[in-house]
Amino acid sequence: MSGVAHRGGDLRSYLSSVACFLTLILAGRVTAQTFAVLHNFSATSSDSYTNWDGAQPYQTGLVLSGTSLYGTTLYGGVNGRGTVFSVNTNGNDFTVLHTFSASQSPDYTNLDGEYPQGGLVLLGGTLYGTTLNGGTNSGGYGTLFSVGTNGTGFTAIQSFDSIPNGSNPNGGLVVSGNKIYGTTQESGATNGFGTVFSVNTDGTGLEVLHTFTVTTTNYPYANEDGGEPDSGLILSGDTLYGTAQFIGPYANGTIFSIKTNGADFTVLHTFTAGIGPYNTNADGAFPRAALVLSCGTLYGTASFGGDYDKGVLFSVSTNGSDFKVLHAFTDLDGGRFNLDGAFPTAPLLLLGNTLYGTANVGGVGGNGTVFSLNTGGSGFTVLHSFAATSFGTNSDGMYPECTLALSGNTLHSLRTRCDFDVADQLRRVHSAIHHKPWSIGGLDHQFCGATRRQRPEHCDQPHLRPAAVLQVEPVSKGTNR
Repeated sequence: MSGVAHRGGDLRSYLSSVACFLTLILAGRVTAQTFAVLHNFSATSSDSYTNWDGAQPYQTGLVLSGTSLYGTTLYGGVNGRGTVFSVNTNGNDFTVLHTFSASQSPDYTNLDGEYPQGGLVLLGGTLYGTTLNGGTNSGGYGTLFSVGTNGTGFTAIQSFDSIPNGSNPNGGLVVSGNKIYGTTQESGATNGFGTVFSVNTDGTGLEVLHTFTVTTTNYPYANEDGGEPDSGLILSGDTLYGTAQFIGPYANGTIFSIKTNGADFTVLHTFTAGIGPYNTNADGAFPRAALVLSCGTLYGTASFGGDYDKGVLFSVSTNGSDFKVLHAFTDLDGGRFNLDGAFPTAPLLLLGNTLYGTANVGGVGGNGTVFSLNTGGSGFTVLHSFAATSFGTNSDGMYPECTLALSGNTLHSLRTRCDFDVADQLRRVHSAIHHKPWSIGGLDHQFCGATRRQRPEHCDQPHLRPAAVLQVEPVSKGTNR
């Protein structure tokens, strides 16, 4: 997801208290949506996934500054290795700020990285982001880069090295003062499964704050702290909060906190073991999205687990107490249809005492839902069910994905649509948030394009079809469950 910039320690604590108060007096629920196209990403070639503007903005989100939106695409561009772009909120002036180069075998190295996936964070007039692969270290374990909002001054300020600094930075970044905080999904040690790191904004002073290591060397891996963090961090005062999507004592992931100096790593919650052939449990499994924080309570999603192994929405106090399941998604009829959706993988959005989010599949059309519910878990409402498809097309899209940037009462978001064909859609959203699960239509994106173990160009990728930028406006109330 896209990151957040912070300045000042005591000021942050004060503003956090003020924000907590202000959040409680914001306006109430937003209603359902209609869509309009702001930009269509162009078609890509079937063999090299190249085009001029980028393709498949997978798991990125947008950064908003004034009337400009900034984002990344995982594929596309003239080299097929992704782009950084900007576009006005009215859809005008779409600009490619940087096109990533292709790495060279046998070392898979280049100067700028390739396959940006973790989103961007803005500090002043500079954007910071990460790439999954490429960089100057042999093996191509990813980069941390900066680029001006006008596209000038692109610099790969750090190349990851697998051991000891980790590899494949995949989650969003957080900037505080002159420090950047983030996660890598892999490595960090011989038995490492990712790291939490900090680095100066000029690329110096890279420091590993925590390495996730396993105590067993065969699957299912186990440890106490989790592994393969795939989401961004959030910062409150001098404490970072995040999720590790896998491993832990029961291999279903953890929620953790850690000080910005690397001290006091604490597991706030361990997701429990699944039971039976459908891996059901009481609290969920595989927390893949970043958390949101309000008044001492963290809110998040677990992509699987729960009563029917279709995922849950949860809350937990910042000290790890009072874990609650706010909503467990229901079973799917025919593996696809229900009323509320299934597999929530995006961060939630908090407005007032209402949480907004998306489920990747399910709903009456089988293609995902947009929902809201109160922070206490009551009032779950489906705001929109994505329509059923006919020959692969429908009126409103499918498999909602990605995070949001808020401007006034309008939310802007990226969305990637993946099935046997792939279409990328950049969405301007009035009240929804979009993300996608690991496997849709047989495509496993967690292990195809997210780790160095299997490079994206070696995966059996589908042909990339044209994408769209969409706008969402309220039209009517949703359906209460």
